[in-house]
Amino acid sequence: SGVSTGLVAVLQGLAYCLLASLPAWYGLFSAFFPVVIYFFLGTSRHISVGPFPVLCLMIGSVVTRIVPDEGAALNITGFEGLTRDDQRVLVASSVTFLAGIMQLAMGILQVGFIVM
Repeated sequence: SGVSTGLVAVLQGLAYCLLASLPAWYGLFSAFFPVVIYFFLGTSRHISVGPFPVLCLMIGSVVTRIVPDEGAALNITGFEGLTRDDQRVLVASSVTFLAGIMQLAMGILQVGFIVM
């Protein structure tokens, strides 16, 4: 059962990476590293960690807006010398890091009362 679950997670990671407009091999990272980190830091045996399709679509829309496909040229400072895939990975990781910082700040400020 562990092997079949691992295979499904790898295939889902590859598909979600394509939803986020990123190169497919980053899906392998998104299927492997969250599980390893949760193995050491997690507390529940019944939780699913990894990428989610809606989140991948949202990140993909930001990535394709900032780094469009071939044919559309934008004047973006800081992307000189990077390939299109590297630019997209940089944008996706920046958005993800910024969302994590915001989530950490809201946790420190105890903003959870809004959802209660």
